Amino acid sequence: MAEGALGPGAALPPVRRLADELGVSPGTVATAYKELRRRGIVVTRGRGGTVVAAAPSVASRRPPKVPHGLQDLAGGHPDPRLLPHLVPPSRLSPGARSHRSTPRLARLEDAVRDWLRPDGVPTEHVTFATARSI
Repeated sequence: MAEGALGPGAALPPVRRLADELGVSPGTVATAYKELRRRGIVVTRGRGGTVVAAAPSVASRRPPKVPHGLQDLAGGHPDPRLLPHLVPPSRLSPGARSHRSTPRLARLEDAVRDWLRPDGVPTEHVTFATARSI
């Protein structure tokens, strides 16, 4: 299809026949057909079989516009206003460079251990610390 061998409306072989020709399981071919349907490359016509779609869908390269008042979380970029101010390590005192100098949050550690333990998650190394302002 990608090479243009099958044009719009061309029928794909039945799942079992293609599986036999390729020497793979029918489940593998069915999964491939399902993915092609999901992408809009083929359509299924019930007893009419699976055919190449008239106009395969093409994903847009631009992200959709985010409606006013909503925050776009798709890119995974946090709001810079919510991030802490970072100081270069060279400006930190020697003691502040160690995670050991930060006060531990023992009650939070205990609560998380109690929450994870029933699921079999190893909890001996769970730790939380507060962020100190410089």
